[in-house]
Amino acid sequence: LGSFKQSDEYQTLKSVMRKYAGNFCKGILSVPVFCDGCGKGGKLIVCDICESHYHLSCTSPPLASIPEGLWSCAVCTSLENTEQT
Repeated sequence: LGSFKQSDEYQTLKSVMRKYAGNFCKGILSVPVFCDGCGKGGKLIVCDICESHYHLSCTSPPLASIPEGLWSCAVCTSLENTEQT
């Protein structure tokens, strides 16, 4: 590990991680994210269980606004209901 820390690859990795960590702390996501329903980008909500991304209109049932608190997609909600029975 010592020689790896001295390598150019390590320095590049460190630089990239700093960039992403800085953007993440600012609330900016640098990696493109697409809707798991339609495949398009835009303003998306994230399932708190599986971290899938959806437009409000692509959820099942479609949502009129961003829900308060935790939200889980239809797949995770269905799995939770199956596990409880």
